[in-house]
Amino acid sequence: MNVIELRQVLIIAKRWDVLIQKIRQCHSKHTLMKNVLQDTANVILYADMIVELEKERNNLIVQLNIDLISDDTTLFERQREEFFSNLMKLISALRQINSKLKDLLPFRLDIEKLEEELKKKVTRLGDQLLTIASKTDLSQQDSDKFRMYYNHLLSFDRHVRMSDFDVRHMLDMAEEKILDKHYNVMRGIEAARAYLLMPHVGQVIAIFRILGIGYNEHDDLMNNLVQIGTGEGKSVVMAVTACVFALIGVDVNCSCYSEALTSAWETKANNLRAFMNTIGPKGGMGAEAIEIGLWHAVKESEMPDSISQVILIGDAPANTESEVRQKRARFGEAYWEKTRFGKPTYYTHELQKLKSKNIPVHAFYLTRHAKDNFKQIANETRGRCERLNIHSLEGAESLTDFVTEEVLRKAAGDQGDAAVELYRKTYKTFTF
Repeated sequence: MNVIELRQVLIIAKRWDVLIQKIRQCHSKHTLMKNVLQDTANVILYADMIVELEKERNNLIVQLNIDLISDDTTLFERQREEFFSNLMKLISALRQINSKLKDLLPFRLDIEKLEEELKKKVTRLGDQLLTIASKTDLSQQDSDKFRMYYNHLLSFDRHVRMSDFDVRHMLDMAEEKILDKHYNVMRGIEAARAYLLMPHVGQVIAIFRILGIGYNEHDDLMNNLVQIGTGEGKSVVMAVTACVFALIGVDVNCSCYSEALTSAWETKANNLRAFMNTIGPKGGMGAEAIEIGLWHAVKESEMPDSISQVILIGDAPANTESEVRQKRARFGEAYWEKTRFGKPTYYTHELQKLKSKNIPVHAFYLTRHAKDNFKQIANETRGRCERLNIHSLEGAESLTDFVTEEVLRKAAGDQGDAAVELYRKTYKTFTF
């Protein structure tokens, strides 16, 4: 709804309303006048416009009063993000009707009351989240409800803006309760249960797909591309998969934000096997710690066998400076000073270091939420930025093509572009 244009139409309709009504009362046998009278009869009167606008306003209010949680928003991240994005559009439309048309409409919308009702709904979700986080022992049902409430509040925080209403504070409190519980217990199955480490169905299926479990007709590992939504346990999937590969003798290199997960950057199978037995992975916390991945890339670039490029894949943007400070504040700088992350860093700082060494960062974004930030990262280092559609059958092929092209481009030196073009003509099956 374009409220600015609607205002202009209402002003014109109101100005000519009396004349239109008088013309409609006229009668004529002249053919031209009959046509004029007929056209005038088709003009929508100002009063009718007001009635239709009131109907539209009531329709928006009904949509705003919908439940914040449904089966679709619980099961599918895309539907959840679209739901809360549309919720913000509804609020914005009602605000504009109130502010732009207040001198033209006979009715006044109490938008403040509607927003207060919405705040109450969100606050109830936050209270339920904190109630679960405060439990001393969490069942599987508690874990599922925690994820559900947390993900919905996180999406609300990303998309909906209302004055004097801080949803992020609710999320931080829930995270702190869970983290405190984890670090206070730190032992056995009870610690894992308290920190919601029981893999759910989506994680198990993702692990099975990555490992090729379920293919009866193939002995070799099949190519699979798997998406885990923000906050839904990417680290659990990564850790379990890494453990399996390490146990069969494959060298694995894991890069994560958590100090518990990154207390050693192991690449040897035997060392990794022992290391993985001592840790527990945990889920996402909104924006991603991309600064740590880039920091690790900078460290790798300082080695004799340096890196030539970085490939970044993610579904959320990088932490801002304020987000880094907030997340570090949960444990305090005294805690971080004892770790390898004693000095805070930001993705922009690490990006400049890579840029100074002419190391491009090629960024793949999985969701629109990460698009703008990933484009900025790639453009800053003259890297490529593409959307990776993992819902498509061609997802794995497209990623393979991309990596192959960039390796060829770097290895062939001055003939890099020619090598890439030859590869595309000969082997490439998918085009970005």
